[in-house]
Formats: sequence, C-alpha cells, structure tokens
Amino acid sequence: MNSTPDIIVVGGGVIGTAIAYQLAQESVSVQLLERGPIGREASWAGGGILSAIHPWEYDPALAHLIETGRHRWPEYVPRLTETSGIDLEFQTCGLLMLFRNREQFKKVSSWNDLHSVSQQRLDPTEAGAIEPALGPNFSDSILLPDVAQIRNPRVLQALTQASTRLGVDIQTHTPVQSLLTESGRVTGVRTSRGDISTSQVILAAGAWTGEIELPRNMSPVHVQPVKGQMVLLKSESQTVRHMILRDDRYIIPRKDGRILVGSTVEYESGFCKKPTAETVSRLIVEACELIPDLEKATFLQAWAGLRPYTPHRIPLIGPVPELDGLLVATGHFRNGISMAPITAEIVADLVLGRSPALDLSPFLPGPPNIRASSHSTS
Repeated sequence: MNSTPDIIVVGGGVIGTAIAYQLAQESVSVQLLERGPIGREASWAGGGILSAIHPWEYDPALAHLIETGRHRWPEYVPRLTETSGIDLEFQTCGLLMLFRNREQFKKVSSWNDLHSVSQQRLDPTEAGAIEPALGPNFSDSILLPDVAQIRNPRVLQALTQASTRLGVDIQTHTPVQSLLTESGRVTGVRTSRGDISTSQVILAAGAWTGEIELPRNMSPVHVQPVKGQMVLLKSESQTVRHMILRDDRYIIPRKDGRILVGSTVEYESGFCKKPTAETVSRLIVEACELIPDLEKATFLQAWAGLRPYTPHRIPLIGPVPELDGLLVATGHFRNGISMAPITAEIVADLVLGRSPALDLSPFLPGPPNIRASSHSTS
C-alpha cells in the first residue's frame, strides 16, 4: 500500500469511488480503502433511477442537490465510459408515476410545475396507451419523460476501472478502524492491515461511517443503515416500457428483459441484509398488481442493501470543524447514484481550495446536521 498518499478515501461505494476518480483526474494521489469488495453494498443493491423518488417531500436544498447531480450524468457517462471501457447502460426511458387518489396527483403535479419539471399528465386511458401492460389499480398518472436509469454494478465497475487506470491505489478487504490524529489534525488511519499516514481523509463509508472510531472530542457522525429489499424477475417479452413508481414501490425494466422490483424502507433492521420471504412475496404481489403480465415472469433473485441514513435525510458533505484534514461525504440515503458526480465535484473543490458550485451550508457536518433525531417515514 502507498505509505503517504495525498488523500485517503474511506469507502468504496459509488460516492467514495466517484470522489477517487474525480481527484485522480486532477492529479491528486489517492488511496481508497474499502472494508469488503468494491461497491457491493448500497451502491450495488439500488435500482439506478437517476431522479429523486419523492422530491416534493424533501428539504429544498436536498432536492436541488439531487436535481443538480442527475443533470451531470448525460455528460458524465461518455467520459467515464471512454476511460473505463465499460457500457453503463444509461438510458432515458422515463418514469411513470401512478397515484391512488386525485389529491396526491394534484400535489405532485403542482410541485412539478413550480419547479419546471417536464411532465405529462395522463388519465388511465392515456397511461394505458403508452404502457399497455398496466393493471387497473390507479387513477391519474404523470409521466416524467426525461428521467433516466443506469446499471449500478456497471457504474461501480467503471469507476473502479477508471480510477485504477488514473493511478488510484484501491485496497479492498481493508476495514478502517479509527483515525490517527495529532494536535487537532488528521495524520492517518488505522486499518486491519496496519497504519497508513496521510494529511487528509475523506469518510465516505456509507452506512458504516459511524462504525469508525473518532477522536473523543469530536461529534459523532450519526449515520444508520436502512434496509431495502429488491427482487429481480425475467420477462420473456418486453412487458414494461417505462420505469413505474407507485408510493415507495418501483418497477425498472432493463434492456435484457430483466425487471427490477423494489423497494422497502426498513429503519429497524440494523446491519442485517437478508431478504425475507414475506417481504419478497409482497413485492412480487404488488408488482403483479401494477403489471399483471409479470405473473408469468421468472423469479431470478432477491437481495437487500443498507442505505446510509442521516437525520432528516440530509447527506453530510464537507469538512469536520473539530478536526483539520477530515472531510465527510456520506448519508446519501436513496439517492447516492444520482448525487455521485456532484458530490465528487464538491469534494474535489474543497480539497483543492476552490469554491463549490452549490451552497454547502445545509450539508456541512456539525450541529445541527450531526445529531440524533427521529426518522421520517417517507
């Protein structure tokens, strides 16, 4: 391992690898440390929808950050593909939002108008015309034609490949146990394989960020795991044309005929990643209610991931006030893929002494952002 990299990035999910990739493009010496294999946690487990799920329920600063991040992807994809040689399967197939009642439809439609979101309001007949396989269990719907999707595992593979080609030293199966400090600043990290010296550390360990031992005088980073279970089906025909969202449930059609069904939001599961029979069967039943043809689909796989959740669902991005040389980039919850490019850009700006493009005050570590809080159910 490099003994004195300029930067150590702790965490090999989409946020950590995107940061390493961004810094390497700017000739910064980076070592990335990951507790397991690269990108096999929340980043791998998610659906890859490049949009906020329920932005009208989010803090405005968070909704703006997600929106800024998703608009980075169309130009981010070709650069990453060229460097890595990996097809990310980026496609703009649109998101069809189904509503159970007229009131929710009006609320979302008005929010979209207020924020200049491109949308098409559809009655059930119109929705059935663009998505013939739909079942009857909805009233009005909204099509967001500009929403794209991407294949999460391919993104992680591409970021890993591109970072390595640019000189990033990636060390897997190397848990970081604690920070090394002296006189109020970072001097390195202690890992399961020994100590590594550096003058700057970026904590991007997702749901495991809070497991890393910090100096006693430093405020804890409140990040908790929130479990999400997923199901993968295989359809013999092109049953679904658009991504479909109703409440917290979504259906995502892939190019190869596979259908991704998700997702639960389980706050009390700790670090357990085992899918359960009851939840998997419920996801399948609800998917078949939306798309009856999925009753004929083949069940392929089920899994669960652990999203990193912070109080009020606000990610923490920026320097830690109590400790020089420490930045955090964690807590992206359900939107890590969407926010990865903009988060990496912000962190690189901070490292290199530039002014970030966005106001970071809502996301900075320290009170009131780092504190215990009851979770939101949405």
